[in-house]
Amino acid sequence: MKHFLLVLSILVTIFSYSQEAVHFLITSDQQINITEPLCEDMIKETSASMKQYFKDAQKEIKKEKEELTLEQSSHLENFKVLTESVKNLAPAFYLKNLLFTSYYNFLEVSPCFSFQKVQFQELGVVSVKIQISNIQISANETSFDITVSNPSSNELSKSAHFYSPTGLLLNRVQQIPQMKYYYFWNVFVEQTKLYDWLFENISAVNPAILSPKKYLALLNEPIKNSKFLSNAYLEKAKIDAQRVLKEVPYPIPFNQINSILISQDESKIYFRTTINSTYSWNQEKYSHSENWGFAKKDDHWVLSKDEAIDMPVNIENEEDSLNAKIEFYRIAFDLEQTPWTYKEEEWTQIVDESTNYNAIEFKHVISSQTNHQLIEQYIKPQLTKLLQQDTYTYNNLYQRQSAEFGEYNEEGNDIYTTTDFLISNPEQTAFIYPVLLHHKKEQERDYYYTQEDFKFYVLLKNSDSSFTLYDWHYFKT
Repeated sequence: MKHFLLVLSILVTIFSYSQEAVHFLITSDQQINITEPLCEDMIKETSASMKQYFKDAQKEIKKEKEELTLEQSSHLENFKVLTESVKNLAPAFYLKNLLFTSYYNFLEVSPCFSFQKVQFQELGVVSVKIQISNIQISANETSFDITVSNPSSNELSKSAHFYSPTGLLLNRVQQIPQMKYYYFWNVFVEQTKLYDWLFENISAVNPAILSPKKYLALLNEPIKNSKFLSNAYLEKAKIDAQRVLKEVPYPIPFNQINSILISQDESKIYFRTTINSTYSWNQEKYSHSENWGFAKKDDHWVLSKDEAIDMPVNIENEEDSLNAKIEFYRIAFDLEQTPWTYKEEEWTQIVDESTNYNAIEFKHVISSQTNHQLIEQYIKPQLTKLLQQDTYTYNNLYQRQSAEFGEYNEEGNDIYTTTDFLISNPEQTAFIYPVLLHHKKEQERDYYYTQEDFKFYVLLKNSDSSFTLYDWHYFKT
């Protein structure tokens, strides 16, 4: 019931902001040949559920005492027609919902539907007719024929036959608790990739209706033409990010960044790291990606990281890489503007909110001003030069006081505390600098997971009161 009301509310939104109506007429044979006995129970249960949903919707509408719009009335009538013959009309009704959910976000295209016949002439001329016929469900195979046509032209018609193993479909819906017969056709459409053919041929018979893929390509033009996709922008932004985040005591793989945003005041940074890898069991390539959001709050940095995502794409493939970058930068554009327009506040607000909870909060404690000055003047500059070398084993160093993970504040943030710490003799002529070094590459280690090594450096005072740094001792953890 809630789902149905949500659909009605979506319809209100769509038709309030629409500019041009598109009218689909979807029809289906009144006879269907089913010889698979397992389908009979699914049909009975789905029919009962659909009828109950329709009754609940009628009660809710009567209770609210609100007059339905033309589009809502049409949707309700379509639902009523379905309940009269769920067995025959479920595949057509699923295609109707597929079209609706695929087109409803298009500002220039507002879909409305007639089911089996045009019930409301006020919906206007039919733009596209979709006819399903010869529906068969046997123990071996499920299939039907589909024809897409433009009623205004007898010459514009496209037909195809789609089929899929019935056992595979039944297996996929086995765990579905309700309306299995409806979701049976959902799986059928997914397995046969019917939606690709359907959208392509809707555009073929009526060029005024763009496919979701073509429409999205037009919407993405401002991103494609922006500076963000240029190599020059990416390389400069990576250098800027390294400069801005140099004090963050955390291993940041700047060399893996392939998309990045930096606010004008440099208090917000959002980027995606991506690497290619191969599954060991089947040798298939995949893309391993993480999104990193940094926000500077009260003079310290806070990091929010999305869970790592493995996608079956190859970032070395030009098209895959471009699509991934466009998807990333979409967060920075005002999608309510036509054309889409870059607005910094679109993404900085999201980063700001994401770093409020379940993030990593970096805090630095200065043990003494003397230690701080010695480290900043004599130790940090030399070690920073080492970190900048491509052949150097490590990519970060820090003196962490807290556990690597596990200390949380009231907001659920992981507190990551570092310090400036030196151990000295009484005369303060010799200082030990204990530090954790983080490996660039993942290490294979037994019993525990860490990418850190522990090391001692020694700072000795010279006769002229200057200091010299020595690489003293190394502990491989």
